[in-house]
Amino acid sequence: MDQSGASVYVYAKASGMIARSFIGKKTQQLFDVHSLQDLWMLVFKNEVPLIPEVMLAQKIEKTAEEHFIKDYKMLIACYDKPADVLVQLLRFYDYRNLKAIGAALCSGDTKMPDISDIGIYSRLDYSAWPDLKRITRKSPVSWYNTVPTWENQKELDRRLDVQYTKDLWNSVQSLPVLERETVSDFLQQQIILQNCEWALRLRVYYNMNRDEIIPWLVCDEKEGHKNDTLAGQAIRMLDLPLDDYSAWHAWKYKSLLNVSNTAEWKLDPRWFEQAVSRKINKIALSMFHKIPFSSLVLVSWFKIKQNELNMIRTATERLRLNVSDSQLQQFIGVQLG
Repeated sequence: MDQSGASVYVYAKASGMIARSFIGKKTQQLFDVHSLQDLWMLVFKNEVPLIPEVMLAQKIEKTAEEHFIKDYKMLIACYDKPADVLVQLLRFYDYRNLKAIGAALCSGDTKMPDISDIGIYSRLDYSAWPDLKRITRKSPVSWYNTVPTWENQKELDRRLDVQYTKDLWNSVQSLPVLERETVSDFLQQQIILQNCEWALRLRVYYNMNRDEIIPWLVCDEKEGHKNDTLAGQAIRMLDLPLDDYSAWHAWKYKSLLNVSNTAEWKLDPRWFEQAVSRKINKIALSMFHKIPFSSLVLVSWFKIKQNELNMIRTATERLRLNVSDSQLQQFIGVQLG
């Protein structure tokens, strides 16, 4: 299909998919059901598999992701040569697969872990399992060629995260000027917030200090500083106390932090990550129709549907773990009941 014809078809098809998605007010439907069986019927509209509930929960999450990837591959396949950024978005799953493979090999597993299949868009040779060097040798991550150890696995995972984000950022540069500016602005906001997520996780969960964290951020410059376009907001909060909410009053993303009326406030990275997810989804929804028939349509579609996938997983875990409405409501930002 020629470029203009493909763009018209993709916009129409993607718009229809968005209309049927569990987003906005329709997200509520995911949390109105009372069993995993009902959730399956709601999401997939077909017969529930006759398997134990624990397996059904896993199957809901796996099937939802498979549908998402299948739909996205169908959309970008409409283009004879899809924009680099559209393919790079999908390669997020290559990087995630590689982390799972590294973890399995580190643990001595003989069975290959479940992977998310992105088909012809993958740069990894999964058929070479368990030879990690062969799996990655023709890819941008050929440096990941030895089985990680318990000591360096997290460091290698973080390096994969940073490389993926940098490659995604660079892939935008080949777009036409108007698309490049708009998509760059959209992705820039995501990278800034993602840097903040990473920095908070590293501070809270790994007790890393400022000098240890900065090398793991995606920066415009070789050495990050407070005025860096991509990493500045993350760097600015590295010296702020994790137990004094008032000290964060001037930070740009204070509104995304957990709030407490007690003197025993502690920063919660999980809360921040959920708030970031909601913010990115809100931006993506506003961007979807901004430049019809452009790459922005699928860039925003990808993020919208990823958020829907996250909500399906959350709904699944809620039912599996029997989490109450009151425990979940503020955390996910959806009015329940």
